[in-house]
Amino acid sequence: MFGIRFFVPWGKNVPVSPLSSQNITMKITADFQNNGLMPISYTCDGEGRFPSLTVEEIPVETQALVLIVDDPDAPAGTWNHLLLANIPVDNAVITISQNTFDTAIFGQNSRGDLARWAPCPPGGTHRYVFKIYALSQKLEISSWFHKDRLVELMWGRVLAQGELVGLYTRK
Repeated sequence: MFGIRFFVPWGKNVPVSPLSSQNITMKITADFQNNGLMPISYTCDGEGRFPSLTVEEIPVETQALVLIVDDPDAPAGTWNHLLLANIPVDNAVITISQNTFDTAIFGQNSRGDLARWAPCPPGGTHRYVFKIYALSQKLEISSWFHKDRLVELMWGRVLAQGELVGLYTRK
């Protein structure tokens, strides 16, 4: 739960996540079904392209979006494939694609790269979770940030969120 905890009077530390406190959801879609197989072209066995994501039902007061793509099934624990902050918003529906990378701020993935790392599971079926967050203001953040820092800065600014899960198994 990102290591954030509050102390309550009765002596327990209660984990709190700033990213799960909103009930407002946005719709996120791609050319694969939620919890369905991703096309091979998006993986290390194909061209490694980034899928075109359509985000709908963005709250009108949104100032920026954040996209986190991770693999919770990685052998070493959750693997961050992509961290993008301050994605510009100019409409209630936007498309996030490879072109968006030029207009957003990159964070460091689990490989230590400032880029997207295409899905390449070592074995079995892995879930690739695309999480989108609408923020009430842009973040004061520069590139090379880590996921913990991103989550910390998002605290209290999340207006809505959405999620899409793609599956992949190497042949």
